[in-house]
Amino acid sequence: EIERFINEAEYGVIYMNLGSTVKDSTLPTEKLNDLLSTFRKLPMRVLWKWDGGVISNLPRNVMTLRWFPQYDILKHENVKAFITHAGILSTIEAIDAGIPVVAIPLFGDQYGNAAALRDIGVASIVEYRDLRKEFLLDAINEILEPKIQQQAKLVSRLWHDRPMSALETAIYWTEYVARYHGAPNLAATSLQKPWYQQLQLDVLAFVALVAYILTKVLCKIISVCCCSCCGNDDKRTYNEERRTKRVKFE
Repeated sequence: EIERFINEAEYGVIYMNLGSTVKDSTLPTEKLNDLLSTFRKLPMRVLWKWDGGVISNLPRNVMTLRWFPQYDILKHENVKAFITHAGILSTIEAIDAGIPVVAIPLFGDQYGNAAALRDIGVASIVEYRDLRKEFLLDAINEILEPKIQQQAKLVSRLWHDRPMSALETAIYWTEYVARYHGAPNLAATSLQKPWYQQLQLDVLAFVALVAYILTKVLCKIISVCCCSCCGNDDKRTYNEERRTKRVKFE
């Protein structure tokens, strides 16, 4: 059913999934209405992972389910965009599949992931407070531009261009560690240092000593200057007193 829905989409498909932590059904009514109004304006079909009940005014171009095979959907050639919360797994899958993203970060690492996607030219960010029809439509239209679509495909090629696949790399290093009994040659040299060096207490002690010496020298200089000033004042006062007595005597 999902495959048929995607294949029969004349203008392509947008996939939307805001993750499993935040429930879409808890969206405020005004934001939910803005989402539905946005989807209704699109010529494309929309797959939306929706965890709530039946939506009474659901547009005809939208299919909602509680779960979708996300990676398989993103890999389909007729899927053009991904509306996501920019969680780390969704971010990786979007890059792997070469799909541009409308990121709606909600908390945690999602803001950084969304910014990283935008920096490499494959995403447009819509803040949750700006989740309104006009902003969402602008973001969707932006990532549907051929330039963004091509950039997403390029980033995907760069992602896949490696000597070994991610799975083969993980297998190789796991077996490497097993062959060499934990691979102590790969351990950080800091593990062999004394605990006070690991905590950089020696560095802190040196800094504290230098600060102490500079403080003492500065205090000594200030003390000498103050004494010199006070001595000059006393001498000046003494000379004035002698001059006054001489005038009185004369």
